[in-house]
Amino acid sequence: MTNFFDFVYFAFILLIGILGILVLSDSPRARNNQTFFLFSLGTIAWMTTLYLGYWYADRQYWNMALVWIRLSYGFSIVAMSLMTVFIYFFPKTVLTIRRLFGVLYIGITAITFCIASFTTSIHHSFIIENGVYVNDNLGSLYFLYLFDIIFNLFAPFIILIIKLKDIQGIERRKMMMVMYGYLLFVAIAVTTNVVLPVFNIIILQRQIPIVILFFVLPTYYAIQRFRFFNLAYIYRKLAREGLLLAGYVLFALFISKGLISFFPVLAKDISLVISILVAGGLYMYARSIIPEFYDIGMRGLKNAITNLKSKIYYCDTFGKLLEILQETFTVKLDFARADLYVIRKRNGETSEKTDKKTISIFYENDFSRTLKDFRNDVVVSQEIDYKHIPQAEKNKLKKGLKELNADLCLPLFSENKLFGFLALAKKEGVTLLTGETINEIANTRHDLEIGTMNILLKMNLQEENDLMKAAIARKTKQLRVQYEAIQELVRQQSDFLAVTAHELRTPLSIALFRVEDMLSGKQKPKNLKENLESVDAALTTLKELTARLFSVQQYDLKKVKPNPEKTDIKEFIQSVFRDFTGIMKEKSVEFLLEDRLKKKIFCKIDKAQMNQVLRNLIGNAIKFVPANKGKITLGVKTKNHHVLITVRDNGPGVPDKMKKKVFDKFRTKGPGGGIGLGLYICQKIAELHKGKIWMEDAPEGGALFALYLPRLMK
Repeated sequence: MTNFFDFVYFAFILLIGILGILVLSDSPRARNNQTFFLFSLGTIAWMTTLYLGYWYADRQYWNMALVWIRLSYGFSIVAMSLMTVFIYFFPKTVLTIRRLFGVLYIGITAITFCIASFTTSIHHSFIIENGVYVNDNLGSLYFLYLFDIIFNLFAPFIILIIKLKDIQGIERRKMMMVMYGYLLFVAIAVTTNVVLPVFNIIILQRQIPIVILFFVLPTYYAIQRFRFFNLAYIYRKLAREGLLLAGYVLFALFISKGLISFFPVLAKDISLVISILVAGGLYMYARSIIPEFYDIGMRGLKNAITNLKSKIYYCDTFGKLLEILQETFTVKLDFARADLYVIRKRNGETSEKTDKKTISIFYENDFSRTLKDFRNDVVVSQEIDYKHIPQAEKNKLKKGLKELNADLCLPLFSENKLFGFLALAKKEGVTLLTGETINEIANTRHDLEIGTMNILLKMNLQEENDLMKAAIARKTKQLRVQYEAIQELVRQQSDFLAVTAHELRTPLSIALFRVEDMLSGKQKPKNLKENLESVDAALTTLKELTARLFSVQQYDLKKVKPNPEKTDIKEFIQSVFRDFTGIMKEKSVEFLLEDRLKKKIFCKIDKAQMNQVLRNLIGNAIKFVPANKGKITLGVKTKNHHVLITVRDNGPGVPDKMKKKVFDKFRTKGPGGGIGLGLYICQKIAELHKGKIWMEDAPEGGALFALYLPRLMK
């Protein structure tokens, strides 16, 4: 390989590296910039290892050549995979890839890289004739490498096609430019590596990674050209960092030399460490005091916008505000025109204060109504071709901007009502508004909204006054609702404390009374067992109450995990029905089972938790059915690939105002009705099983509670 070709080869490597660094330096948190930078590094690694492999092969250092060639196979996979990842993020993510797929993709790439780089399974050895390298002897797993490369050739193309359907405006232009570059890269790569070798024509064998520049250069141009960053600013940023770094190195060497001259006994290593630490401190100090090297345009833009935002609040008239806006945008920022409009209806105010001589009136039309619905921070004429709005709305926006002779429109809102907008027209010869300009202008929106609305309110205009009155009324209503909600929480807390105190005091009083009776020594021995059984029952009740309170806390903290198992619902419901048969007879309640399952139906449930739900629902029904005339029906059937379990009774039912609150925490009917946690726990268990529970009126009167659970279809 000639020296000239060595120079050209590494010039390409340097170019790719610089492009990657320039992109990353603008916005290190943007994934499209990060992935482009990583892709550049992967490409550099691929080009470098391939070059070194052939360099050693030319000099017949076969062992070293094998090491680098195998690494080049591995880095080619990495570079191609990172190109796919970059296209996935560029210019924005519109696809949703499952996390598992992403992990598998990274895992397969890493495994293939390791196999290609550190084993003989993909590249086995060289084919050498008369001491000269002829070709590669491929390994048994070369098909895995080939599959990975082919996948990473076609996957970006598919991603590009899908994205082009969802991306419009300038972003679409960027995507199209990237797509053209990618197709050219694939065409050349396939031609030189697949088609021509069939005819024994081998070209670019050693320099094939350079072909990737057909993708890199258009992509870089699209990023730079279409509003991703200001190139002049990046150059100055790199110049600043370069000067600081050069100063750091020179100062470190100066200190090291000085220490050795004045203190000859000092070891070189120690003097070097001291000089690095001192120079490092000075370097950090220099970074803090030396400003960024903005170019004139960037510095002027930032200063002009900052001054504008500070002056807006000192304007007391609409004319003064408009004067400041025109001075900022037309004089300092070279816009052709800047107008601030206040929107009015045609039949609106006609007083002298709203005359066009005082403020710029824009009468409401299709453009202003579409502008309100569009709800973008800023509307740019070059980017109206958004796919998510109908064609008719696009046409209205285009027509409105054209009639205003505006290239950029900044809508102003107050309480979600569009009350005005700022319209800017760029000068002739300016083909494209940069991203910095648009973002800085968009940052003035909040200040303009407040400043303009304050001026209009000072002018005592009817429409703005009505708007503020409506806003105050709406806020008052919201505060009233919040106040009522707080009052309801306070009431629930009070009820909970009262009911809980009652529920805990009753068994505790019984237990204390029996214990005092036993300690007095006046009772007969035959009554001792009866007293102990009474104490045991009271303490068991206390235990159950505290356990339920603890359970609610666990459900709230999402610490309860079900242990689901495949369960025959038909058999499970029949088991619950049998458990309650004896209790129903004792209480003279008619208990019926409506089993409409014609065969075994399976669900994946935690039997203990689901048993708790049904026991709670049936237990509640027992409390409210009439004495000696009570009727409770337990039903089960299938519905829409789910199982529907119902518990209905002939009790008094639930009042309409309480139906939506029965599952609330601490919702109770007062002392004697429990502490209001049972139905709340039932709802939490249903949610854990990806089901739902609700309450409605029973057809024959009374209440009906329904539990809806997903069934297993296999």
